[in-house]
Amino acid sequence: NGSGNARSTPARVAGLSGVTAIAAGFNLGVALRSDGTVWAWGMNFDGQLGANAPFLWSDTPVQVAGLSQVTAIAAGFAHIVALRADGRVFTIGQNAYGQLGDGTTAGRSSPVAVVGLTDAAAIAAGEYHTLAARRDGTVVAWGSNSGGELGDGTLANRSAPVAVAGPADVIALAGGVSHSVAMARNGDLYAWGGNGSGQLGNATQGYTSVAGRVQGIAQVESIATGYFHTVATRADGSVLSWGYNVDGELGDGTLVQRSSPVVVLRRDGGGAVATNDWFLDLRPTVASSIPADRIPVFLVVASPAGGDVTARIRYRPEDIGTAGSVYVFALAPATSVKAAADGTRPVAYGKTTARGGAKETPVACVLAQLNAAGQLQAVTAGQLQAYVSGTLSAQGQAVNILNGASFVNIGGATFYVGYGANPTSMLNDGLNRGVITVPAARECTPQPPQTGWWWNPAEGGRGYSIEVAGNHIFFAAFLYDESGRSRWYVATGTTSLDGSLFVGDLLDARGGQTLSGPYRAPAISTVGPITLSFNTASQGTMVWPGGAVPIERFNIMPGGLAAAPLPGQPENGWWWNPAESGRGFFIEWQNGQGGPQADLAGYMYDDAGNPVWYLSVYPTPDPRRFSGNWWSYAGGQTLTGPYKPPTRTSDNVAPVTVEFHDATRATMTLPGGRTVSLQRHRF
Repeated sequence: NGSGNARSTPARVAGLSGVTAIAAGFNLGVALRSDGTVWAWGMNFDGQLGANAPFLWSDTPVQVAGLSQVTAIAAGFAHIVALRADGRVFTIGQNAYGQLGDGTTAGRSSPVAVVGLTDAAAIAAGEYHTLAARRDGTVVAWGSNSGGELGDGTLANRSAPVAVAGPADVIALAGGVSHSVAMARNGDLYAWGGNGSGQLGNATQGYTSVAGRVQGIAQVESIATGYFHTVATRADGSVLSWGYNVDGELGDGTLVQRSSPVVVLRRDGGGAVATNDWFLDLRPTVASSIPADRIPVFLVVASPAGGDVTARIRYRPEDIGTAGSVYVFALAPATSVKAAADGTRPVAYGKTTARGGAKETPVACVLAQLNAAGQLQAVTAGQLQAYVSGTLSAQGQAVNILNGASFVNIGGATFYVGYGANPTSMLNDGLNRGVITVPAARECTPQPPQTGWWWNPAEGGRGYSIEVAGNHIFFAAFLYDESGRSRWYVATGTTSLDGSLFVGDLLDARGGQTLSGPYRAPAISTVGPITLSFNTASQGTMVWPGGAVPIERFNIMPGGLAAAPLPGQPENGWWWNPAESGRGFFIEWQNGQGGPQADLAGYMYDDAGNPVWYLSVYPTPDPRRFSGNWWSYAGGQTLTGPYKPPTRTSDNVAPVTVEFHDATRATMTLPGGRTVSLQRHRF
């Protein structure tokens, strides 16, 4: 605006009119005018304002010479990207990582053409990398690649465009510090690159150099990225976000980073909870709906002020008027927690994760509460002290979280609020939510497990299928009985601690439907308790009647977990026919070394009514079609017995074919030619 002074209120940018698009870099502003010219202001140390800029900076807009007929602009840290009407892309400014795409790493104070790119339709700039979508919907990228943000399967910087495998029919792009996002015409999202804060939305925190589809969000209409977070608006006006959240960037009412999409709240979390009128709606005239697995268990709004954080809880409608207590507690690194007052050994709820990719020995995360001295003290679930008790009212409850405690004492802890009849039921029933993670080198940041196949590598032949949706989990274990027959157990219910903990009953189902017989409902009984605790999205511990078992995600083939999914791939997880409950099929596709394959397991019963399972793993070059044989196994590990490997007893129990109509519907052909309709099980 010509002054060079910071402002806390808007001021008009001097001398600009007819502006059709804007972009911002680091200390850099850019505007596109309707006549196709580009204007910029701010820092010019790298020549980003052009050779005609009078100084090393300009506090009023200057025209970037050499750019005309421009239809779109983008800005990185210190470089400008311009898309012309003829499909060519021009860049100017910093180029240390090849972000200008001219085949060199020399900075430019005059625009240069991106080599080999003549049919671009959309552009975006990350901090030190650049993206373009071609007119055919494919994506190319160039520049810095330290986190895999170029999506070419490597971590090598590129000074000329390289193809991004996977995304198709792309019409919009966005780039953060080290991550990239692409939006397809049908509203699907793809993301790749750095992921230390969960900004890829794929329920992990590890970078990936190949593009993958963002699950749990569809019908997206626009996208944007911050340094370490991502935001998407849907066609119905709702907004979802994921990634870094220390300053509340995600708008979900908390200060905890999220590795899967969460819903942005209305201002101050207002609106009616009972009618789901609590989320930000940018199109109030259009009917909006939030998927059930994205609705938080209860609403909370955290407000940081003066070194403390206040959290306002809004109870679920069904809990209002009941007696209960509110609890404030933390999961904290054991090394920063004082011993329990009575000497009780604390229970570990996962392990710390190191920020910035640091290779540190993980430390257990334990349950703790702040004592009067502002220190974290270990407690068991039953020892949690209530913040307040009484009748839960429609006004909710405001609680102080940190109470002025020094960040030195509480660094790395994630603080929670919860409520219930007692602390154990509050934890086991999942009535708690993370409010703030205090930044530190090592942090306790619980997260739910990935949907897919899990196992203990030391116990091959026994595996576990896990799916989490919202704050619910569906778990099944395939193993063997004492006579050597294959059998299975199941557990399902509400998760706790942001999806990282499940405590429930292990169930035994008997007497249900056989592979080819008519439908009959099974009888359910309880075998014993089960606890699932996840350190990360791909590692955890299971405690059940067979003892404590470490579990981790399973590579169906080498590199299967790291590879991008195939275009058009159906959803991983549980499938069933709702008219034949008690029999289900768990399917996961992976695209690792050797080509894409699907692992299909059928959970059902034998002629005597005993639980039995069949397995089928075959290549799926077309992910919409699965064709193979059911396999059977016997003689492996029982629920409580020592490990012993199983034997495959048949490679051809019966043929199986599944034709997938879309991501959530299919038709399975059973022995004898009978067909049955399947759909994703929205438990």
